[in-house]
Amino acid sequence: MEEKEYKELGERLAREAVKAGVGNKQIRSLYQLAKTNPYERFETRLKYQIGRSSGYGHGGPRGFDVFGKLLIKELGVFREDKVGLLKVLWYMTMLYAYEESQPPSPEGPASRSSTGASVTLKDLEAKLEPVVRGLCSQYGVAGLNVSSEGANLVCSVKLLRFTGNPRALSDNLAASVSSHLPEYAGRIRFWIESSYGRV
Repeated sequence: MEEKEYKELGERLAREAVKAGVGNKQIRSLYQLAKTNPYERFETRLKYQIGRSSGYGHGGPRGFDVFGKLLIKELGVFREDKVGLLKVLWYMTMLYAYEESQPPSPEGPASRSSTGASVTLKDLEAKLEPVVRGLCSQYGVAGLNVSSEGANLVCSVKLLRFTGNPRALSDNLAASVSSHLPEYAGRIRFWIESSYGRV
């Protein structure tokens, strides 16, 4: 493989990490993990994080249920080539912040439905509203707003009577989106706003 090919693969993986909502810290930790461990341990850790992220554990890294599977598929060719693996992960780590700063691609799932039709943020709000109301009706849903932050989508949910754990509710909303709107799985981050402000 030529250096350009390592860079292109790393760049594509960085882009996919951003789309899946995987955090920068998680990306950096992958490079360190591969640097200090044999491929088998690296792959095992990926599978562990996929399981946690898929709802079979608690608090797995966001987006890893999608992104982790892609990593295993793409990086399997480097099982016996640690230098190549590290080059790809280095490029992915270095280019993550750049990819995160880019606006959503017109080809990406943020603006296309599974049928390829263009979807606006207002259209997405309309799709998300029944999912959010179904899960949050007991808290008094005052509204929701979908916005774009770089390559990510953020859905702010305004609740009148919520005093619980916002992270748990956000995770439940993300899981509900995964089952009801699979084309947006791992691509929307939820913020919970109560009458007391964002929690």
